[in-house]
Amino acid sequence: FIANVAGSFAMGLAAAILMEKIEAPRVAAFLMPGLLGGFTTFSAYSLDAVRLVEGGRVAAGAVYISGSVALALIALVAGLMIGRALT
Repeated sequence: FIANVAGSFAMGLAAAILMEKIEAPRVAAFLMPGLLGGFTTFSAYSLDAVRLVEGGRVAAGAVYISGSVALALIALVAGLMIGRALT
């Protein structure tokens, strides 16, 4: 959960700096989906969600799923905003 939120923040920050400010598409292509994509593996999120549901903790699974997506999106937007404000 924390890795996904932190990775989303870093992705937003990287997008603002690498794609919008210094226009480094090759570095962005390596760093963003490559390095950060490996850090925030969606498969771990999926496994955690399924294990909660299969373990009978459906409400906890629903909170985990919706909370992860919402906070990851908020963190990405925060990273974009901070990255854009840095220059």
